[in-house]
Amino acid sequence: MYQLNVTVKPVENCVYLVPLGDIHYGSWEFTEYSQEKLQGYINWIMAHDNAYTFLMGDILNCSTITSPGKPYQEKVDSSSQFIWAMNTFSPLAEANKILGIIKGNHEEQLEKSVGSKLNRSKEIAVALGIPYCGVDAYVMMNIQLPGTAKRTYYIYLAHGSGGGRKRGSKINRLSDMELICDADVYVCGHMHDVLPYRKDKWSPVKGRLVRRKVAFTISGSFLDYAPPPNEPAEGYGAQKMYEPICVGAPRIRLECDPKRQKDIHISI
Repeated sequence: MYQLNVTVKPVENCVYLVPLGDIHYGSWEFTEYSQEKLQGYINWIMAHDNAYTFLMGDILNCSTITSPGKPYQEKVDSSSQFIWAMNTFSPLAEANKILGIIKGNHEEQLEKSVGSKLNRSKEIAVALGIPYCGVDAYVMMNIQLPGTAKRTYYIYLAHGSGGGRKRGSKINRLSDMELICDADVYVCGHMHDVLPYRKDKWSPVKGRLVRRKVAFTISGSFLDYAPPPNEPAEGYGAQKMYEPICVGAPRIRLECDPKRQKDIHISI
């Protein structure tokens, strides 16, 4: 688990984290609609001084000869996918809005196929000048309050694996993250859904029990399983009869009003 310690400044007593992952650029199911939606999120993050992102893996499709989606079915080759990532995320990186990147199973399958020296996620991290975190990250987000005070949110992020087709299976997989470490927010990728939920939990703080909120969410996806009418479906999602998914990502709002306790809201 890679640990990150970051300090950010709020606007109107809050900070936003918008995790972006399972983009799968290079897949035929990353459509013009997918690009439009992704660019909308990037523009929103750039327009808000208190908004940040974390790259959740499967940024690139990276199909190999042993993948369910074969490389000759890719829209563009692996090198072109990498160049796209540089062009797409450079503005966020230059504005210091990307906290880090973890690799997904699609980058992993390319690494396994051709050798560990080809790690596209690490290459993206080096090229953008952002932390490469391996397969998971624990972010301590310190929000600067008036004076020297800070409020820290603990966020555990992982690309994940498995999950199943049904939402109940995905929720079970997501909730299992709490078995790994204590955090305020848990974010998991891979499952191509969002499904945010919260719960209350009693925790010892300075010798007494305090009720606190814990939030969970899947980080969404930018695959468009539903081609326009009258166009033949050729993609992996259609072949496997996956239901169309809501293309996009969750927006996590971390409250930091010094007069109130921690509060977390997730919108989709």
